[in-house]
Amino acid sequence: PVTGQPEDLVITSANDSQHKAGSKHYENLAVDVRAKSFVDLMTKTAFVTALKRELGEAFTVLHENVGTDNEHFHVQTKKAK
Repeated sequence: PVTGQPEDLVITSANDSQHKAGSKHYENLAVDVRAKSFVDLMTKTAFVTALKRELGEAFTVLHENVGTDNEHFHVQTKKAK
């Protein structure tokens, strides 16, 4: 792994918890990944940038609830055009 990133990523939510109405989680098109095991904000930002690059335009990658107990990375597929 990259320095400051965890060796293993943990998916904290898929279609198994509460999300807002209309969430892609309920369509099995989104997952949330634990952010608290990264050492700092710079490492988290670098991870999001790299993941966006690797997944490409077919996915949305967000760093949500930064600095809170619910901080996580949200990854979902985009609708085909």
